[in-house]
Amino acid sequence: MASYEPPEQRNLFRKAQGAGNRMASSLYYPQMKNAFTVTTPAAELLRDPAFLGLCDGMPSEPATPPTEPSRTVGEQLRLHDVPLRHRQKISRRRYVDVQGVENAVDRIGALPKNGEAVHFICDGSFQGVQIIPAIIQKAGRPADVALIATLSFNTDNIDLLCGMLDARHVKQMALLCSTYFRAGNVGAFDYAIKELGRRGVSVTAARSHCKITLLHIGQSFYIVEGSANLRSCHACEQMTLHHDAGLFRFYRRILNHIMQEVS
Repeated sequence: MASYEPPEQRNLFRKAQGAGNRMASSLYYPQMKNAFTVTTPAAELLRDPAFLGLCDGMPSEPATPPTEPSRTVGEQLRLHDVPLRHRQKISRRRYVDVQGVENAVDRIGALPKNGEAVHFICDGSFQGVQIIPAIIQKAGRPADVALIATLSFNTDNIDLLCGMLDARHVKQMALLCSTYFRAGNVGAFDYAIKELGRRGVSVTAARSHCKITLLHIGQSFYIVEGSANLRSCHACEQMTLHHDAGLFRFYRRILNHIMQEVS
């Protein structure tokens, strides 16, 4: 409610409440009569001469200087410079329910062939980061590139990524996370900067909630997308594993663009 509240106004409000009326919580100036809203049957209040007279006598708030319209995150990151849509025809899909399985990735089965997509439903015991070594193991060779976008992670996730780098299971890596996560998890973010940074990995934070992992392994291009972050939130998650070079290039261009814009 507005700060200007003379005794007459308070009495009028009590009168309306006593009659079983309920008023909206906000008062708008300077055209209070036109903008004031009530819920039925509180409309009777607007026919009260005392209330209308009080409205006419209330002062107007100072005019607020115009402000520039806020820019969207897409405008801030200049996403209009890159294609934001990719269309493809998937030749085959497989659906796998791995809910309640301790090691969900062991139940995925064969990796998707070119043009295929595998869909996963998994519970909180399945961390998003676990799918990276699983795909590499099933592929039978190291990943040339791992480009990872996640909202959040923890130090255990970083240790796993560092272990894959040290073992040369991943030759090149980049990590993008959310500025929201960085602000609330300074310790984990600084740990990633330190440990991954000394292994030559770029760690970037942006206004991004993307949850995408790109793996280039030999002649294969794998994409993981879904609701899961690198760390587990002990909730049901959905993920899709694609094998598609065009989709890989689409996401790689966008993620590289975002990281370059904020670096």
